[in-house]
Amino acid sequence: MKLLPLILAGGLLLLAACGPQSAPPEATPAATETAEALDASPTPTVELPTRQPLPPTWTPFIRPTFTLPPAMMPTADVSPTPYPDECATFRPDYDRLEDTFPLGASPVLYWVQLAGPAGYRIRILDISGRELFVDQIPPDVDWYVVPADVFNVSQEALAFGEVPVFGWEVLPLDSAGQPYCQTIAGELIPITISTEAPQEGTG
Repeated sequence: MKLLPLILAGGLLLLAACGPQSAPPEATPAATETAEALDASPTPTVELPTRQPLPPTWTPFIRPTFTLPPAMMPTADVSPTPYPDECATFRPDYDRLEDTFPLGASPVLYWVQLAGPAGYRIRILDISGRELFVDQIPPDVDWYVVPADVFNVSQEALAFGEVPVFGWEVLPLDSAGQPYCQTIAGELIPITISTEAPQEGTG
């Protein structure tokens, strides 16, 4: 009779083992949730650095244009009508004209003669544009002798290396005293001419 309780206990254990078992717990999708959390987070905005404006003192260097002295520039002509066709040939006569002349001498200006002007106006200026001399001559000449005393230059100045430059202008005029053609201009430079005889070699 002692075996009956043992048999009953073993049967109960067997029934318990054959009964329905609970399902194992589901695994937590940690990786998926982490990816979703990253997708939901705001994307950081990358701002590119902007170029700072240059300070006012860093302006680019612009090379200044060279302006000729007024004496080297022809006087502006004011003419109500276009110049005649022959004015296209009006120019200095470089075959006879010299830019330099001996100090104390009278330089001579030469130009291509025209048929239509009523006269010519001659002007001599210093390098600052100051008028030193002016004259008006008849139309039948193509040259002019400038008085030597117009050029106030000393031998000492030339000896110390000072080379003054003068300007000249020739303007054709019509019968009313208005410009007949454009002005032509050039330079005059006094120089010193050595009068010493060359020394002969000895020996």
